[in-house]
Amino acid sequence: MTSTTSSSTAIWRQMGWRICKIRCLRPVPDPRGLPNQGGGTHTGEQSPACRCSVVSGVPARPRRPAGISHRYVAFLRGVTPQNAGMADLKRCFESAGFGEVRTVLASGNVVFSSGLTSPAEIQDLAEHAMAIGMGRTFGTVVRSAQSLQTLLDADPFAVFSVPQEAKRVVTFLRDAKEAGPDLPIERDGVQILKRLGNDVLTAYVPHPKGPVFMVMLEKAFGKDITTRTLDTVRKCLATA
Repeated sequence: MTSTTSSSTAIWRQMGWRICKIRCLRPVPDPRGLPNQGGGTHTGEQSPACRCSVVSGVPARPRRPAGISHRYVAFLRGVTPQNAGMADLKRCFESAGFGEVRTVLASGNVVFSSGLTSPAEIQDLAEHAMAIGMGRTFGTVVRSAQSLQTLLDADPFAVFSVPQEAKRVVTFLRDAKEAGPDLPIERDGVQILKRLGNDVLTAYVPHPKGPVFMVMLEKAFGKDITTRTLDTVRKCLATA
């Protein structure tokens, strides 16, 4: 097995996704509509319903979504110019079958088109493509361009008393969380103001202690989140 395959295999095990070799260990629908107890038998080709990363020891190509009609923005967690090239990210998204792919800034913002309508499925597909194409993956949160435009059009910070010099940021939660802390929360120049669905509004004034707002957001909503300034969201929409 090649080093690329070994690396991808390790990533998928860490993520809790099972790995295909001769048989797919991840339960997938049988194309004939028959009950599937252990996964379909592979003969060198990947089942269309399977997103495992290795088939018979060979890296598998991600599924390509059929049709392109919706614009999305993917916000990747933890991307910097030092750990990921924007050209590499663009190639990964294109290899997953997404169209009109563009990166915005160097902080892991990818604008693209897809015929898929489930952000959760798009997130999984994008992470899969990065694992195969880059040997690593970044936590990905997807929002439709339409939902982001609706958020900006509402001017959501206008109703709050926020210092003029404060930075306004939006935190995107990857998964729906039923419960959360009572808001607002204010401390050390940080105001976690309001949750709108799976998006959280925060304003903060830079603090000598560093990024206090990130520590507070992770404590409140966990680490499966990513945050962008309102200006970055506007730039992404301008590209969309």
